[in-house]
Amino acid sequence: MKPVVKSIPYTKPEMLFSELSKDNGAVFFDSAKPGEIARYSYIAVDPFLTLVCKNGENFLNEQALRANPFDALDELMLRFSFEAHPELPPFQGGAAGFLGYEALHNLEEIPRQVNDDLEFPDVAIGFYDIVIAFDHELEQAMIFSTGFPVKDYDKRMERADARIALFEERLQSLPRLQLMPDVTVESIVSNFTQDDYFAATTKFIGYIVAGDIFEANLSQRFQATLHSINLYALYLMLRVKNPAPFACFMRFGETVIASASPE
Repeated sequence: MKPVVKSIPYTKPEMLFSELSKDNGAVFFDSAKPGEIARYSYIAVDPFLTLVCKNGENFLNEQALRANPFDALDELMLRFSFEAHPELPPFQGGAAGFLGYEALHNLEEIPRQVNDDLEFPDVAIGFYDIVIAFDHELEQAMIFSTGFPVKDYDKRMERADARIALFEERLQSLPRLQLMPDVTVESIVSNFTQDDYFAATTKFIGYIVAGDIFEANLSQRFQATLHSINLYALYLMLRVKNPAPFACFMRFGETVIASASPE
């Protein structure tokens, strides 16, 4: 069964998502920089399943899961697979979320980082039966629903129609963001001094020359105090300052990701 799809009035997705960004499990895949590779944007909310993993403890909708999360993902992707409409935006429902670096501990026996002060999940992935897709080239927008997790064909179709109707009603009642909220950021601090950063770079170059590694992702963390609890406003600032074809905003519990990636 292909997803049920209904056209809705085209609007700027970043404005539409403003209120939805407060939902747990809300995901916004944002083609913020116009161009050939930035044709589509997507909003996914209200996942029917959420897989969250941390330090070897795995939960599916808050129920303990004994399986390796990658095995669980394989099984869930197969269970909720469907045929997509080939002529429409390609993400029409399914899984969305993030894998942290620490997810590798489910694949390899490697010592864990001792200092885990942020305590982000290793894995946080939602399974979505409702997706709003935006085609910026054609200036079209549409709502998809797969009808999952129901498996019976007729009941699944019925659920898909009901979900679209319910969500379309919600969209019509949402306040539209007219102006970008103000966010004040101060006291930006790095966890590296310049000398320490250069020293670490020299060390990693030595590892590469010695053949111990072939690549290193040397990063630094910047921390700041925000005089606003509207994290989506911060994302909108990032979007203006650094528009990217593969930007995103995600909210899973107390973890929020605001990202602007060029690749």
